Formats: sequence, C-alpha cells, structure tokens
Amino acid sequence: MSSTNEVDSTRPPSCVGGLKVVEGRCDTCVFSKASPVRSGRLRRLAQSWQRQDTHQVCHQFPVAAEGDDGEETGMLDGENVVCGGFFDNVYLVRGTGQLLRIAERFGGFEYVPAPTIHEMSQRTEEES
Repeated sequence: MSSTNEVDSTRPPSCVGGLKVVEGRCDTCVFSKASPVRSGRLRRLAQSWQRQDTHQVCHQFPVAAEGDDGEETGMLDGENVVCGGFFDNVYLVRGTGQLLRIAERFGGFEYVPAPTIHEMSQRTEEES
C-alpha cells in the first residue's frame, strides 16, 4: 500500500529501535476516506481503545498472532506495528495508548513504511 500521508511534523522524531509506527497511512486505513470500516464500527473501536487504554495495530502487516481478546495483532519481525492513522488521530490528540506513552518516554518511535501492494500479494502467495 502506498503511504498517502507524510509523517506529521508534530510527531516525535524517529528513533531506530523504538516502537514501530507506520509513517503515513495505507490506502485503506480506518482513518482514511477510503476506509472499508463503517462509522459505527469505528466508534466501537474508539470506545475499546479508550476503555482498554490501548492502540490499533496496522491491518496491512501480516497477522502473526491473536491477542488475549481474540483480536488479530499486526507484527513486523515479531514486533507490534502501530497504525499511523491511530497514532496521528488518537495518540497525538488524546494520548490514548499506554504502550505508546511508555515508548515515548523510554525508547521513542521508529517510523516504518506501510507494506506495498506487491509485498502484500507476495505474502499471500507464500501462505498459499
């Protein structure tokens, strides 16, 4: 997926080895106009993030595991990858996400590009 938004200048600087965050938004990000997620579902997600003080993982990264709540988790090289739209629209605005607050204090964030369509199709072929 191509990154439709550049890194926001209000973001903390990138730090190699920090918590991975998508540097922009993929074309189907739940925070984009092309989101396949309906507003009611997005509202329920937002309530869940707030209630659990957690964050949204990027849905474009391969699903490596299921969390305790049965939700799929996005991983890159065994590491959690935070949705860029969530980071800009929820974390930087409201501070929601305990792991992100801890990461900002101790290790920072490493901004990574969203996977391209080619990378996603290769992974799908490899899994078949």
